Order: sequence, then C-alpha cells, then structure tokens
Amino acid sequence: MEHEFYQVSLKAIIRRPDGKVLCLKGKKGGAFEGYHDLPGGRISKKEFRVSFMEILQRELQEEIGDLSVDISSIPCGVGRHLSKDGFPVIYIFFPATCTATNASVPISHEHEGYAWLELTEGSAENFFISGILEGVQQYLHQLARPSNSLSDQGVDQRKF
Repeated sequence: MEHEFYQVSLKAIIRRPDGKVLCLKGKKGGAFEGYHDLPGGRISKKEFRVSFMEILQRELQEEIGDLSVDISSIPCGVGRHLSKDGFPVIYIFFPATCTATNASVPISHEHEGYAWLELTEGSAENFFISGILEGVQQYLHQLARPSNSLSDQGVDQRKF
C-alpha cells in the first residue's frame, strides 16, 4: 500500500456574540474564488513540534491582525481539500469567539475582503466549498445539537 503525504492546515471558526462568523473572501484566481475561506493556514515543517494554538495564533496574526479572539483548544471539525497546486490538505477546525462586534478586520494579501455571515446548515454551501465546507458543516451541526458535552452524550471520556 502506498502512503501519501498530506499538508495540515489549522482554521479558526470565529463567532461573534450575535452569532455571525468571520469569513474571508477568496482571492480572484485562487482556490476559493467566488467563495469564502476561514482564517488560518498550513503548518510548516519547522513548526512540527509547536502547539496547534501557537501555530493558529501566528496564522491569525498574519491574516486578520490584532483582532481579539479566544480560541478553544478542542477541534470542532475536519475537512479535506485538494489545493490548486495539487497537494492534499487536511483542515482541522477550532471554534473561537470574538467579543468585538463592530471591530474592523485588517485582511492580508491572501484574501480580497471579509464578511461577518450568519451561517446555517442549509446556507453553508452557498459560501464555502471543499474541505472548508466540510468543517463548517460539522461545526454548525454541533451547534444545532442540544448539548455539546461528550459526557451528556453518554460517552465515557476516560477511554480517550
């Protein structure tokens, strides 16, 4: 059996108190042209032993500047994407909150703008494609559940 190597990208699903999610407009000619992306990015080889939170915080600083964000260290979804350059990418999504409801968001050269969007399980495919859509749908599905706690779902956490 042949093994393939994958790139790993960490993404933040940043939600404001009003429920809207920060979405970055895909760049013209890029993989997400006509759709949205989420803040975050790929793990470099030299970051292999760096914590996911440190990597994600670095990526957020690069893409959205000093926007005040609290990131959960527990992932909320995964997705798969084939990049424009042909590399398979695995996305790991982390929920995050932003308490600044009217803050301006500086955007890096990697995107064409941003929008705070009200997302539902039914509307996600209007804004996202590929692995980003997979992760957002998983996140929204979890939000729609009455409880997000593993113990409330009857899962014995000691087995993890």
